[in-house]
Amino acid sequence: MNFSFGLIQKGEGLNLELKREWAQDKNKFLKTVSAFSNTSGGFIVFGVDDKTKQIIPIPENDQSKLIDAITNSISDNIEPQISPKITVETNKHGKSVVVVQIFSSNNCPYYIKSLGKENGSFIRVGATSRLADEKNLYELELIGKRSSFDSIPNRELYSNDRFFNEIKIKTLCDELSSMIKKVDAYSPDVTIDTLESLGLLVRNGSDLMPSNAFGILSSVELPAFQQSVVRCAAFKGTDKSIFLDRLDCSGPLYKQIEDAFQFVIKNIKVGMEIDGIQGKNKYEFPPDAIREAIVNAVVHRNYLYPEHVQIAIYEDRIDIISPGSLVHDLTLEQALDGVSKLRNPVLAKVFQKIGLMEEWGSGLRRIRTSCADARVNPPKFVDSNIEFKTQFFRGEYFADISKRLSKRIKNNPSFFPKTTEITFDYIKEHPAATNQEIATALNISDRSVRTHCSILKNAGYINRTGSDKKGEWVILKDKEE
Repeated sequence: MNFSFGLIQKGEGLNLELKREWAQDKNKFLKTVSAFSNTSGGFIVFGVDDKTKQIIPIPENDQSKLIDAITNSISDNIEPQISPKITVETNKHGKSVVVVQIFSSNNCPYYIKSLGKENGSFIRVGATSRLADEKNLYELELIGKRSSFDSIPNRELYSNDRFFNEIKIKTLCDELSSMIKKVDAYSPDVTIDTLESLGLLVRNGSDLMPSNAFGILSSVELPAFQQSVVRCAAFKGTDKSIFLDRLDCSGPLYKQIEDAFQFVIKNIKVGMEIDGIQGKNKYEFPPDAIREAIVNAVVHRNYLYPEHVQIAIYEDRIDIISPGSLVHDLTLEQALDGVSKLRNPVLAKVFQKIGLMEEWGSGLRRIRTSCADARVNPPKFVDSNIEFKTQFFRGEYFADISKRLSKRIKNNPSFFPKTTEITFDYIKEHPAATNQEIATALNISDRSVRTHCSILKNAGYINRTGSDKKGEWVILKDKEE
């Protein structure tokens, strides 16, 4: 990341702090240094009003003194030692500022010596530097030890015969074997040795202990793993006021992903893509992008946080929310460029093995590419350092599909997309059926029913008299006419 004066106009944020001058109270400055070091780095710029973003130039005679004061303050007060890059930058109008670039590093946590590790370690959240809580501090310490939460052996799980026994181990081996063979039919069966090589079992002397990844993957019902649930809901409107549908996905992690994926597919629109004289299902959002976003949310989340992965479907968008930010020093820009840094390397290795993840670091790019190829609105990725959110926005594409199909049917009465034809046949036999009853009978979503009924109405084949609940369908003409 390179400094430019254009950053100043964007205002303070995750990687930028603006200061008018070198203040007497140095603790705020040191908190920012700690926070940038413990997250993804950033710039502290002296000589800019943080409210107006107006440059208040640092006089040339004061620049060297300021640099010395900054250098000494960081050296005397931050532990472990860091090496900031301090430069004088001058804009095209000849106004100079002093820029302190703080780099992230793996020697975490970085803290203010006088406050101690527990009270002096800070993280960056938005445009503020906040004291790292117990869970944040624990993860920073793991990073400093070149370790991860999912790779650590769990003694509580090891001593619990209900959740960790030979049957549970064999069940996991069998399930992983089955999924891996779908990817590679000639792959050998998963054994205890395989679980150890993946990091699901960790050797402690002569004992093999389950790692946290074993408990997460198996969705063990112990307090340490209760956050391992995907919560799904569909809402009427654009907020959480009225529920239309909901599902809590529990059980093994790979089953949660599949259940959550099917929930989303059930609750999004599906139309028909015209392909010659045939029609094929065309989902409102590319299924591959939805699945990838769910996998990312589950595999890369922070399992130290008690919150669940959430999937919220609204009339204007889908939000897929993963607790925790991007891992440590990874920025969103780097992630979109394909840089790979894993919070949960054991889980990532397992999911790559079973074919639910491809090349590490390519997930966000694949989501974006899938949406572009499907001609739907581009997704939005938001990293707040508390949660990571993937958003899919609904557009007008399906209204166009319905109009095109209606026109196609009018011009060629023999042309009926398969699902539209099945819907028409069911309505003929059950004229009093509601949309929900049709959806249940045909095993399609309510939105899909509305799409196909709209096609039939616009093509002049059906009409509805009375209310949605007590009315009836009227057949205006048969498809053979």
